[in-house]
Amino acid sequence: MQIVFAGAPSSTSSYQLWSMNADGSGQQQITHLSGSSASQPAFSPSGAEIAFTDIVTDTAGATTSRIYTMNADGSAPAPLTAGPGDGYSSWPNDMQILFARATPDGKISLVFRKKLSGEESQLSPAGAFYTEPQPSADGPWPPAMSERRRRIAASAPLRSERLGQWATRTGPPPATTRTARRR
Repeated sequence: MQIVFAGAPSSTSSYQLWSMNADGSGQQQITHLSGSSASQPAFSPSGAEIAFTDIVTDTAGATTSRIYTMNADGSAPAPLTAGPGDGYSSWPNDMQILFARATPDGKISLVFRKKLSGEESQLSPAGAFYTEPQPSADGPWPPAMSERRRRIAASAPLRSERLGQWATRTGPPPATTRTARRR
């Protein structure tokens, strides 16, 4: 198990992301952003990716924040949203991210969903202040099929059919999964 967190090394005031093992060992810096800070990290459900907020402050003191995604080892950071006031990302599944977007004056904040394929939609009603979206584990989000499951499905036709049905279900996994057998 890995833990990801934001921290500012003593040599700088810029926050970066760090990871470590669950017992506190193996701490390592995984972002090395220049001119901005990384905060609010969130692992994808599969643990393969991390979403985080990148905050840039210009010389006049104005801030812009966007949601970025990257591999869990810190490689391939890329912007997911355009900002300017995006933050508080969470993953209902490996295919989409929930986040809050504030207006430049900070008076209104709305909850959005951004699919990794690019589609973005507003989820909360307009004209109020909503922030920090967190999906429930048993919510109506279809579970994403992980890359490992896709490879298994491609190589085993019988399992492929079962995994394909499971990947498009809403709600909890079917009773044939390992979780259900533990009862």
